[in-house]
Amino acid sequence: MKFLYKIKKFMMLPNIYKYYILLSLSFFLEVKFILIFLSMKKILSLCQKPIKEEKNSYETLLQLKKAIEIVDKNIPWKTKCLDKALVGKFLLNHFHIPSELCIGIKENSQSFEAHAWLKSNFIIITGQIPEMTFKTLKTF
Repeated sequence: MKFLYKIKKFMMLPNIYKYYILLSLSFFLEVKFILIFLSMKKILSLCQKPIKEEKNSYETLLQLKKAIEIVDKNIPWKTKCLDKALVGKFLLNHFHIPSELCIGIKENSQSFEAHAWLKSNFIIITGQIPEMTFKTLKTF
C-alpha cells in the first residue's frame, strides 16, 4: 500500500520534478555500479567540470537538490556521502552546471572521519554544512 501511495504522489508532481527524480535515480544506479567496478582514480576523472557551463537559477539548484534527497530516501540500499556527492556531480554536469565535489577529513585525538560533499554557487547540494567541522583535502 505504501508503494502505491508513493507512485500516486509521484504522478501528481509537475513533469520537471518527475524528470529530475528519474534522472537522479538513474545516476544513483550508475554510481552504485561504478563504485563497485571502477577505481577511485577513474571515478574522479569522470567528475571533470562540464565543457560548456550554463547559467543556472537558484531555484533549479534547489529542485535538483530536492530530487537527490527524495531518491536517496526511497531507494532500497543505503547510501553514503560519497555516493550522494557523485550523483549530484553527475547530475549537475548533465545540466552543464559548475560544481565542486569536496573531500575532507576531521581529525580527533581518538578518531578519524572522512566526508564528501557537493557545492555549487555557494549552495551545499549534498552533505551537511561540513566546512565548519571538516578540513577540505581535495576538490574536483
